[in-house]
Amino acid sequence: MTKNSKATIIYTTAFVMALTINAVNLALVFYSKEKFQATPTQTGILTACYNISYVVACIALRRVISRLAIRWSMILATGSFLVGILFMYCAKTIGLAYFGQCICGVGTAFFWPPLMGWLSVGLEGQALSRATGIYNFSWSMGCIISPMLTGYLSSRNASYPLVMGIISYLLAFVFFVAHRNAPMLVQAGSGGGDSQDSSSGAGSTGAGVVMRYPAWVGIACTWVGVGFILFIYPRVAEDVLKLNREQIGVLLLLRALAMSLAMSVLGFCRFWHFKPQQLLAGHLITIVALIGLGVARNVGVIGFLLVVSGLMSGHSYTNSIFHGVSGSSDRTFRMTLHEILLAAGGVVGAVLGGLAYQHFGLLTACLLAAGVMLVAVLADLNWWKAAKQERH
Repeated sequence: MTKNSKATIIYTTAFVMALTINAVNLALVFYSKEKFQATPTQTGILTACYNISYVVACIALRRVISRLAIRWSMILATGSFLVGILFMYCAKTIGLAYFGQCICGVGTAFFWPPLMGWLSVGLEGQALSRATGIYNFSWSMGCIISPMLTGYLSSRNASYPLVMGIISYLLAFVFFVAHRNAPMLVQAGSGGGDSQDSSSGAGSTGAGVVMRYPAWVGIACTWVGVGFILFIYPRVAEDVLKLNREQIGVLLLLRALAMSLAMSVLGFCRFWHFKPQQLLAGHLITIVALIGLGVARNVGVIGFLLVVSGLMSGHSYTNSIFHGVSGSSDRTFRMTLHEILLAAGGVVGAVLGGLAYQHFGLLTACLLAAGVMLVAVLADLNWWKAAKQERH
């Protein structure tokens, strides 16, 4: 398989599946409210079922996932998505919808970590940054389109995005079953990560080790706020701010555009590599944006704050991927850890954010997410100090 055909499969698959997964998960916010009369807490639990099952599967099935050829990972992933969404579409109670989300979460463990690990095999420094930049642009384009598409379809019928998801997952499943030219023999956990790109600088590996940990803490804490924004804030916008679903879709579209822009720009720049101060600045700005969302009631201000939040989410995500795998030979494990931290943060944000909003209001929920970000700030300061000591 040529490098170009490998890239085509990875980037196209990332785009299509990100669009579908995010459209379905956002649609479930409205679908669960209409079909099951779900409370904000139950909506948060529905999201948590997906993320918790994803985390558990990543940990429990790590050895299985690392040994599977990419094609079989994709078949298992898309097949699980299809079964899970059919459960949710046909469910008569929210309990069955929880079960369907758990199936989807397990399927995700066979999708993102192997795909990301395969992408990064043999790359370091600027080559790694460029590849992840294009990859991030691909899947984030799906995230950009999905909120507006979900808002439009949900405003007609809350089940329409799920129907779209069923069709998309079915087509993806058929593609990987039928596509014999897919990389049958390429292992997701292949090595080759020890080669250093000369453009990255010979001394970058030690700095990467120091930066790895605050980047991981940062992505987990940042995704607490992301989980709240994506899965609870749409309920706030509809119930409190009285926005329609198309307007909510546009607001989340702006956030996704900003996130994609940040990841794309950072993917083609190197000034931020192994620089702890840029990580600290991003986390501090995130805190300000989250507190602002707790008090803002003007649609224009909310849109601006969501854009800032999106930029900082992209910043944190890119730091986690780049510094997390830099200098490592086991790329799939590092990408799995990255995904576990994302999912764990999303669970906390959706469940605790839903509880805080339901019982104490919007401002408390946003302050909770901002408070979690203080942990990331403390981690930044601690490892920045360690980096200075290492240089001396």
